[in-house]
Amino acid sequence: LRVKVLEVDQVQNRLVLSEREVTQKEELADKRKSIITFEKGEKVSVVVTNMASFGVFVAVPAGEKKLDGLIHISEVAWEKTADLSGMFEVGQTLDAIVIGFDKEGKRVDLSIKRLTQDPFEAISEKYAVDTQINGKVISVGAQGLDIELSDGVSGFIRKEKLPPTVTYTEGDSIKATVIKVDKRKQRVELAPVL
Repeated sequence: LRVKVLEVDQVQNRLVLSEREVTQKEELADKRKSIITFEKGEKVSVVVTNMASFGVFVAVPAGEKKLDGLIHISEVAWEKTADLSGMFEVGQTLDAIVIGFDKEGKRVDLSIKRLTQDPFEAISEKYAVDTQINGKVISVGAQGLDIELSDGVSGFIRKEKLPPTVTYTEGDSIKATVIKVDKRKQRVELAPVL
């Protein structure tokens, strides 16, 4: 047996040993070696093992072994996903892309949405900076106005960009200029045209 010495008691002439710590360390080393064989951007076929509110747990085949993987809820689809129930079933096979590894080497981080091009890329070309657009106010908040543009794209006008003498209500039509395209938030930032 390969064991690790946990305690030496010279008074009672006794050793406390652990085989489990050695085997766990070897299993972790094997997992790390398997993970190293994967590269970021590599497409893999995985099997759903469990689901949680924050993501989908999967088994990633790595030779004869299977590694644990996670597809975070933010990596399921380009659109915002609030609930995963009904989207996947345990045992279902999925295609995914490797996007990273956790620090201990125990898990592969994966993405489904990155198998396709971000639809916001084409939208961001349509709404180039300094483009004038027409939209409809869909909500008025403390931070500013949410504006509905075409193609289901949302725009936003910050409170500080609004003229103090003009008030807006839901449903108002508004003309605005694109000042920034925020790809991370998938939102077009606007300034009103007076």
